[in-house]
Parts: sequence; C-alpha cells; structure tokens
Amino acid sequence: MTDDKMHNKRRKQILYAFTLSLLSICIGLIYLHLVPTVFWFSFDFLGPEKGSESSTVNVWGIISIIIGSILFLISIVTMLKRSDYLNKVFINVLFVGTVLVIILQIPSLFLWITMGTMSQIFEGLKAVMLHTFILIVASKLKHLTISVKEQT
Repeated sequence: MTDDKMHNKRRKQILYAFTLSLLSICIGLIYLHLVPTVFWFSFDFLGPEKGSESSTVNVWGIISIIIGSILFLISIVTMLKRSDYLNKVFINVLFVGTVLVIILQIPSLFLWITMGTMSQIFEGLKAVMLHTFILIVASKLKHLTISVKEQT
C-alpha cells in the first residue's frame, strides 16, 4: 500500500476515533442526566419499577465516558506525535476501546428494542437510533483499525 493511501486510512481512523469518542462521552452524559432534559431518556416504561435502574445506568454512563475519554486522548496524542511505536500502541488501544464500545452498546440496544419501544415509541426509537449509530461508527472504526494494523 502506498504511503498516501496509508496516510488517508490513518486520517479516517482518527476522524472515526474522534467521532466515536465524542458519541461515547455524550451518551454517557445523557444516561447520567448531565445534559439538558430534552436529551434524557425516559424510563417510564418500567412503571412502578422506575428508579430501580439508576445505579446500573449510572455505572454504564461512567464506563462510556471513561472509554470515550481514553479514545479522545489517544486520538489527540496520535495526531500530535508520528512515531511508529506510538502508532502501534494507538492501533492496539484503539482496537480494544472500539470493541469495548461495541460490547457496551449491545445490552442497551437490546433492552431499548425489547422494552423501551413497547410503551413509549418515541423514547425507545430515540435511544435505539443513537445506540445503532454508535454501533455503526464503532464497526467502521474497528474495520479501519484492523486494516491499518495489517499494513503496519
């Protein structure tokens, strides 16, 4: 692969990493209710059990913010530094972080599809679309990362 093609792949990889990191941080903030209420997800579909989900949702949100922050910092460092060793570390950490983001989305997406769309279709669809978008970006980044890893 030519240097230009490799450079373009790395550029795309960094762009997807930035996007995924910001999405992970934003969705974590949404679940922690640290953004304006218009973005919050309603758990009214839980009925009398509403509120029982808060500790699990808070842990999920914190993990999402941590992974997103790590991906964000790695993207910045990689843009500033161009050493081969740092790029190899970036690729490996980026791959692991991306897989963790994918794993983190699956239970949430499943629960919103099965439970969240039953009683409040708008709330459920809002969450399903956001989690699906994150999965799409993470999957694209994972494939780019594998491709770059094979070339280095």
